[in-house]
Amino acid sequence: LVTEADEIDKVLNRVREKHRLVAWIEEAISAAAVTAMHCREMYFMNLGSLGSATMFSGDKSIEGAQLEAWLRRISEIAEAGGRNGHIAKCMVYSPLVVSYTRDPKTGKVTFFEDGSGEKMLSDEKDNLTLTADQAFDCGFSQGTANTQEALFDKKQLKPGTFVVNDEGRKIGET
Repeated sequence: LVTEADEIDKVLNRVREKHRLVAWIEEAISAAAVTAMHCREMYFMNLGSLGSATMFSGDKSIEGAQLEAWLRRISEIAEAGGRNGHIAKCMVYSPLVVSYTRDPKTGKVTFFEDGSGEKMLSDEKDNLTLTADQAFDCGFSQGTANTQEALFDKKQLKPGTFVVNDEGRKIGET
């Protein structure tokens, strides 16, 4: 639940001080998207998706001061992870839009808080949910890997130099 974001934020900020956190996205929607944005390194599976972090109060989405505070907070989380904060805001509130242009020579991405970029990431109808291709092209992720082996290869990790903890996978299956 997105409502758990504040507690998740505190824990991940403490963990990030001592450990390298890497998000490997299959489907990170709502609070899972917020959790993933805490990681400075993010990889997607080919069909991965991340976004749609609307916060609800009861059965309706938040408005007014609550919405403004959440937009500020999710932007801060994204920026602390090295990402564009406006993209995160578009995951929360659909009237906001974001587009970008990638320099063909340098690869540098410039974001626009309107439709003036060459590629649109969001529209005014739906909260943004990024695909693996979109996330990589705009620099929101570092790449795509469908298997642990492919992920470790992209990270250039040699066997025996890392620890894999399947606790999260077990919890998810349960």
